[in-house]
Amino acid sequence: MKTNLNRRISSKKVQNSLLTMLFIIICLPSFSQNIIFADSVIIPPKMKIDKMGWIEGSWKSSGEKITIQETWTRNGAHSMMAVASIYEQDKIILFEVCTITEEKGTLILRIRHFDNQLNAWEEKNSPKLLPLIKAEKNRIYFHGYTFEKNGKDQMTLYIQSTPKDQILTIPYVRI
Repeated sequence: MKTNLNRRISSKKVQNSLLTMLFIIICLPSFSQNIIFADSVIIPPKMKIDKMGWIEGSWKSSGEKITIQETWTRNGAHSMMAVASIYEQDKIILFEVCTITEEKGTLILRIRHFDNQLNAWEEKNSPKLLPLIKAEKNRIYFHGYTFEKNGKDQMTLYIQSTPKDQILTIPYVRI
């Protein structure tokens, strides 16, 4: 009787272990692939600015307290630019200016942040410089930033400043 009980307990442990391993194999890649960080030396993939054309236009994300509005424009000079405002009710928290430029056959995302008086957060002449890491059908990965196309009028932006930081997930709708 005791041996039979031990077999059932052992069998349950094996089943639980197998279920845990299966969960990790299936789910972990989806959690970890929202953000990719570049190693110190990378060879960025080739990509033209036209592949980012779907973000052109105005977007909005509304949370409980914070609202983000941004507008992306495209020009003929192999670049795109965005201006964003992040605010809580009627108080500006910050402004952001972004560019995506096509350089040497790949894309570079540059970001500058400003307070409500337009004082830059980053050092003068030192915007955040985020190289393209990977491009998929509906996802474009820059160093710590991922743009995900969720449909014609929806996208999600994933941001993680450092690998130790929590991933910020921002769902947008086209306005």
